[in-house]
Order: sequence, then structure tokens, then C-alpha cells
Amino acid sequence: MAGSSNVTGDEQKKLDVISNEIFVNSLKSSGKVSVMVSEENENAIILSDTDHKGRYCVVFDPLDGSSNIEAGVSIGTIFGVYQVVSFTPPSSPDFGINEHFNLPPKNNSSFYFFF
Repeated sequence: MAGSSNVTGDEQKKLDVISNEIFVNSLKSSGKVSVMVSEENENAIILSDTDHKGRYCVVFDPLDGSSNIEAGVSIGTIFGVYQVVSFTPPSSPDFGINEHFNLPPKNNSSFYFFF
């Protein structure tokens, strides 16, 4: 929610919330992703079988540097992609991502796009 803090303690701007919703909805509808980890969400987003569970875990900051928009400096989007090898469903939403997902030690790809 705009005006609150994200998991890293940064104040969330309205544009942070909107960009996060766009990323989550786009990745969810792709059918390629089974888990998403966003700087804007406290917990990982785990897609159920009915959500077209895919083979990838995507970690992202949808709008890095949003607090600098008024200063006119560059902002961007950061994300990394991991292939999920296996998954053990967690018993609660409060879990460590590595405890339940078998992810390779290196990610498949990482990107930073400047705007």
C-alpha cells in the first residue's frame, strides 16, 4: 500500500505499488512462473496448480530508485530468474524460500533495465 514501507524499509510510493501489480499479474498470466519474490511484498507469492504453475522463480524490484523520481535521476527494474528443480509446500506463509524450493546455485539470468 502506498505510504507504507516495503520489506527493505523503503517508503512505498503509489508508482511502486502499481508497477508491482503489473509485474505480478504479467508473470502470473505467463504460465511460466511458480513463485515470485518482490521487494514490495513481505512474503513470496506462490502460485497454486490452478494458476498454471511454471518452472521458474522470479525475484524482482519492479521500480528500483522510485524515491529518486523527483530528482530526475535514472530508475529501473531489477530481476533474476531461477529454474525451480523441486518444491515442497510450506506449512505457513512465513518460510525461507530456500527451505522449500530446490533452486540451482546460480540464476538463469539477471537483468537491470534503466528508464
